Amino acid sequence: MHAPLAPFRSRDFTLLWVGNFASLTGTEMARTAVAWQVYELTGDRLRSGRSA
Repeated sequence: MHAPLAPFRSRDFTLLWVGNFASLTGTEMARTAVAWQVYELTGDRLRSGRSA
């Protein structure tokens, strides 16, 4: 039986996952920032929710 983290022994696979995690983190930070900015400009929670 293989260990669950065995694929991470491959450098390329690890880089793929680290890059994907960094990209996803940046995307979610941008979505949050846009929604926050919309709320700050309009004061309307509904519009900030729709922008996300």
